[in-house]
Amino acid sequence: MSSKILEAALGIFFPPLCVRCGAEGEYICASCEVFCSEASYICPVCRASSFTGERHRSCVSRRGLDGLVNAWEYDGVIKRAIHLVKYGGLTHMASELALRALRAYAAIPARSGAFLSYLYGEDVVISFPPMWRAKEKIRGFNQAEVLARGIARAAGKRPLPLLVKIRDTRSQVDLEQKERFFNVRNSIAVREGSNVRGRRILVVDDVWTTGSTIQECCRALKRAGARTVWGCTLARTP
Repeated sequence: MSSKILEAALGIFFPPLCVRCGAEGEYICASCEVFCSEASYICPVCRASSFTGERHRSCVSRRGLDGLVNAWEYDGVIKRAIHLVKYGGLTHMASELALRALRAYAAIPARSGAFLSYLYGEDVVISFPPMWRAKEKIRGFNQAEVLARGIARAAGKRPLPLLVKIRDTRSQVDLEQKERFFNVRNSIAVREGSNVRGRRILVVDDVWTTGSTIQECCRALKRAGARTVWGCTLARTP
């Protein structure tokens, strides 16, 4: 049975319920969508405001991100929805969140135009941060891959597993900013056989807190010759 048929069957017998009010039909209903706080864009290098999410021209970073977008602030309804995907196993919710994120970007073309142009570029490859194999086996899925699949599907693409975790790391949840940086340092590499030289890549993840994970993905990709790398997350911590 194809995934689309399975999703349709689940929708009939187990219709989505709004994560905030419990209304049937969507995981975030129209009435509760107003409680999703839109995130402003920042320069991924200096973290100061960037209207389009592009790296400031004055921020030179040979192996840093070239751009970053986040649809919402990581609180309230969005925080609960992401938790249910990540820890509750509701992976089919990820497709709805991915579509909502793209809708949020498209709603303000002046601000998101640079990102949307990048996303829909024919030569742009979509990927995601890898998990340590044992941890992914226990969870049963990689939430970043599920989200990347939703974004890629909406853009008419397929996500590619370009990266691999080469050592296990501690959970980032309770770590301070500097600890997060050193925790993931040199833990990610380009997967053997993946040719990224000269390519433009979009890395999709669930939440940007300090950015250490996506930044480490970017370092690995640019060391291997990637031309440009953007980051895209559903949410960013306020």
